[in-house]
Amino acid sequence: MDLRFISRYKYRSIFTKTLAILIGLMFLLIMIFYGFSYKVVSDQITEKFCLSNLNMLGKTCDAIDLTLSYINQSITQVSENENIISTVVAPSEQGQRDFEVANLLHASAGKNPSVEEILLYVPFSRTVYTSSQKVTPLDRYEGRDTVETFIENASGSAAFGSTDTRLFHYGDDVYMVRDFPMTGINRLGTLFYKLSPEAFRQLAAGRQALSGRILVMDAGGEELFGGPVPGGDGGDGLARHGKGMAPREEMQIAGYMDGYTDNGEGLTFRVTSALTGWGYVLLEDRHLFAPEISDILLLILPLLIMFFFVSLFLSLYITRTIYAPINRLLSSVTRKGMPLPSDGADIRNEYDLLTAAFDHAAVQNSDLNAVIREIAPDIEKKLFRDLLSGHWEPGTDLRAAFTRVGSVFGCEGRYVALAILLTTPESGQLNEVEAGVYFVGARNLLYKLAGTDCALHVQLYEGNLAAAVLEFDRRTAVFKVKEFTSGLIRDFCSAVQNATFQVQIGRGQVYDSMEDIGFSFQQAREQLMYIRYMDQSTGENEGGGAPNEPRSQLEYYRMRVGQVAKMVEEEDMAGAQALADRLLSECTSDTENGQKAREALTDYCNAMEECLIELHVDRPEGDTGLDSGYGDRTVEELTGKAQEAGRGLVSLLEGYYKKRRHKFIVAARSYIDEHYSDSSLSLNGVAGYLGVNPSYLSKLFTEALHKHFNDYLNECRVEEAKKLLMTNRLTVKEIGYRTGFNSVQNFIRVFKRYENVTPGQYRDLKRG
Repeated sequence: MDLRFISRYKYRSIFTKTLAILIGLMFLLIMIFYGFSYKVVSDQITEKFCLSNLNMLGKTCDAIDLTLSYINQSITQVSENENIISTVVAPSEQGQRDFEVANLLHASAGKNPSVEEILLYVPFSRTVYTSSQKVTPLDRYEGRDTVETFIENASGSAAFGSTDTRLFHYGDDVYMVRDFPMTGINRLGTLFYKLSPEAFRQLAAGRQALSGRILVMDAGGEELFGGPVPGGDGGDGLARHGKGMAPREEMQIAGYMDGYTDNGEGLTFRVTSALTGWGYVLLEDRHLFAPEISDILLLILPLLIMFFFVSLFLSLYITRTIYAPINRLLSSVTRKGMPLPSDGADIRNEYDLLTAAFDHAAVQNSDLNAVIREIAPDIEKKLFRDLLSGHWEPGTDLRAAFTRVGSVFGCEGRYVALAILLTTPESGQLNEVEAGVYFVGARNLLYKLAGTDCALHVQLYEGNLAAAVLEFDRRTAVFKVKEFTSGLIRDFCSAVQNATFQVQIGRGQVYDSMEDIGFSFQQAREQLMYIRYMDQSTGENEGGGAPNEPRSQLEYYRMRVGQVAKMVEEEDMAGAQALADRLLSECTSDTENGQKAREALTDYCNAMEECLIELHVDRPEGDTGLDSGYGDRTVEELTGKAQEAGRGLVSLLEGYYKKRRHKFIVAARSYIDEHYSDSSLSLNGVAGYLGVNPSYLSKLFTEALHKHFNDYLNECRVEEAKKLLMTNRLTVKEIGYRTGFNSVQNFIRVFKRYENVTPGQYRDLKRG
């Protein structure tokens, strides 16, 4: 890559700017990648931390549930002791048994460090037995409020699993309580186990690596054991993590579900015991588990380094790829010696330099382009003249040549040439000036008539002879091309009938290659010569003489194919097919001369196609012509093609004449239905309206309706007369005149012939 222009413009160079933009985008992508990586890694660490905390909090819940189960077993053992039962059942006995009960409570409390105090309340004697070996009346017991509160509202306590033990807390104290109903529904005694808050705090903190604060809450959201339990970091969690702690009323309202939630400042974990219904809540500050930036960098540093070098390589590659066309243009301009403007205020980089250079070149070449545009029509005219005269060198790229001059011809379609002879009615000859003037009018008229259905080029070939070349889409069937050109010739000749000049037009065959236009034009000139010869022969024979014989083989086959069409029109299908077969045999009679046979077969097929086009016979899409050339076809191939075309000709003509006969019958009946009241209506009048021979129309009525024309006309008039006889009070004479009868006697005679009664009798019979 040439670096001269990069060093010339330095930071203003397109290369430098592009590279800087891509490097900036690279750093932006690196930052996005880092942010994404940090988010992913942080989320993974948080998820792992949360699952670990939930697991450890679950273990804390299990440990407390297990301790409470042990205490419940102790309650069961104590409640089944005979001294306890005797004291509850027979509280009147005093003395030694009170001492044994107090000692039992003391011993049970000593065995379980998680129990701070045990007391037995006997309602009958209102006596309280404590584990401190005291037997005290309830009125003098310092924990009297606790006992009375439970007695008054025992239903407000929570059940411990499926046992008879209940959990009850009063103030900061938590109790496990069991009643002694024994029999009936009256409470005989109540055993209270006061749980040690300190022991349960230590049990909740345990040896778990929990740095946050643990809250033990009952099912109603009330805190137990006197508030938060410090974490396993030494007991100072309450002080260090107080920021994340919600007030008691907020904790009650929050109603944390099992699992963990994020409030933005920290995470809250909760596990609920299925045995007690207690909730264990752990509060953690976010900064405790948020990963450090250095840790993230160490983790993704290899990826960042790899991403950096890949991005840098891609930036250089993309910049070079973008700059390469600009660099090639600059080098090309330098090698070709194009003038490069000097640097200035308007030349800031390579783009400005190229723009200025090409603008300068465009200004210099504008005059040359104008000259090329002016001579392009002449060049195109010369190209067509070479093609029409056969002077075109084979192998030359026609498409490129016509594209360079801006021609509308695409050089990939179907082509046909017309030879147009301009004459005057008086002399028949035109001088050079007259030919030029008339040619301009004829050319403009041809362009107007051709429209956009084809590409058209018209030029004055020599003297008063003009040439027209038409290009059609390759998908257009050959017979469609012929049909269009026949219509164009017909419309053109009709349009110049009243002009000061006359035209005679010959048409060549259709070819698939533009290089064969010369052959088509030669054929058009031959046809034009035949037309002129026929015109001259007609003038010589006006005084009476032998009819003109066909001058060319093509004209002979046109005449013979016309005879085939005439036989089909007369419904002689067998004769028409036989004549078509004889014509095919004539074409192939000279088997030794293959060239002559090919020419005869081609003229025969073209005559059949022209017959169908002249009659405007509807044909299915398909190319049955041989206009693409016959030199490369064998006689056998051409014979098969001609035989298929001959059978198709008879079949298509049969359908055509059937439709035409039906059309004539429909039109004649419609005309009669509208003009039956005209007494002068006759076969000759209807035939004249339709433009057919009266005898032919009479034959059509007889064959199609199985009745003569006059019979059909009289039937129509009688039917209308019958309607008038039934619907109004007109006289028979008036009705006869209204329905087209020229006399009342003729009306009565015809009516009686068809109805067997006179018009008056018919009216009387229908009216009853």
